[in-house]
Amino acid sequence: MQNHVIRLTEPAENWEHASPIGGGSFGAMLFGDTKTEKIYLCEETIWSGEERDTTIKDFKERVDTLRKMYLEGRVTEIDPWAEKYLGEGIETIKSYEYAGLLSIDFEDKSRATEYERRLYLNTGIFETSYKKKGNLITETAFSSYSDETTAVKIHAEKEISFDLIFTREEIESVTFLNDLLLVRAKTAYGNHRFAVGIKIETDGDISYNDNKVSIINAADTVLFIAIATEFNFNSDFEAVCLDILSEAEDFDELKDAHTADFASLFNRSDIEFASSEDVAALPTDKRLNRLKRHKNAQDDGLYALYFAFGKYLLISSSRDGTLPANLQGIWVEKMQNPWNADFHTNINLQMNYWLPEVANISECHLPLFDYLNNFILESGKKTARENYGCRGTVLHHLSDIYGFTTPADGIWGVWPMGSAWLS
Repeated sequence: MQNHVIRLTEPAENWEHASPIGGGSFGAMLFGDTKTEKIYLCEETIWSGEERDTTIKDFKERVDTLRKMYLEGRVTEIDPWAEKYLGEGIETIKSYEYAGLLSIDFEDKSRATEYERRLYLNTGIFETSYKKKGNLITETAFSSYSDETTAVKIHAEKEISFDLIFTREEIESVTFLNDLLLVRAKTAYGNHRFAVGIKIETDGDISYNDNKVSIINAADTVLFIAIATEFNFNSDFEAVCLDILSEAEDFDELKDAHTADFASLFNRSDIEFASSEDVAALPTDKRLNRLKRHKNAQDDGLYALYFAFGKYLLISSSRDGTLPANLQGIWVEKMQNPWNADFHTNINLQMNYWLPEVANISECHLPLFDYLNNFILESGKKTARENYGCRGTVLHHLSDIYGFTTPADGIWGVWPMGSAWLS
């Protein structure tokens, strides 16, 4: 199986150009920066808002008015009346949030040479390599579904120094003990608490001061990162986070287990379109630029890489026992994200799941079915009954992890076809 590596020749300029890794319910976006590496962490249940009574006051009566107009043949009156009255009392949901930003601030800010950033789509491994003053430095990272851990390794042929800094809004506390950084934080709305734990193993000296961990003169440093939320574990979330990290001990063993697991899904299908050897050997960003700049250029192999990347994203963000992939999979960079990074059911959620059967990764479909049955079905029955006076279940154009099924945003949100569209 060829053409399964995205190769880039420079660090990401912004979050959209960063490289994603994921273990189903959690993951990270990595910039591959040689001066200050940025790792945006995420976990699928760090979501503002809350479960609430979604009965819209007088909505059923307004729907009954529209029904009466229709039955009486007053069709031309329906749109103006609905525009004026039907949207009253319709609210929206809160956003899915990032877990935080982990920065690796390197002491040596000199220019890097021989830089390459790679995302191995068939194994779920991220890697950068470059030289500074002749010193070869590599960064390797992955998010292991089976071990519930994101692991990052920084290796240098000659010892280097750097600081680890964790930042986020709504942090409640930060502690450092026995080479483990533990952050407790909460969502912007609803105060849903969670813990981010970072266990550090290094052959260098380590110190902590002013919420910053300093690694001095290290050739090898490994960061094991775990996230646990109150949504999943109630008041035990902090203990669960620490338990996960206590099991993470050997980077290479975790990497081997992760690679085997990821590849077992990815390698079930493949698609191949030929490109010339010279073109296929180019880094991915140069292949894309070649197509943009030359009207007659061809590179059919990029279609195969595109298919592989789509499969990679779904395996990384939708595994048995997790939530389905949202508007951004699992990867976000802020507290308030575009369109709330929610579940848009008027096509986007469905588009995420065009691939599982085609690509022979049916297990990745299960989170969608579990979500519909366990989060949406009963809530939708209540919405159908109380807002429409109907039997059955209903879902409108978006939802969240709190079972939101009513119209949202405004009059355009009165689109009661989400359940049928998903069916």
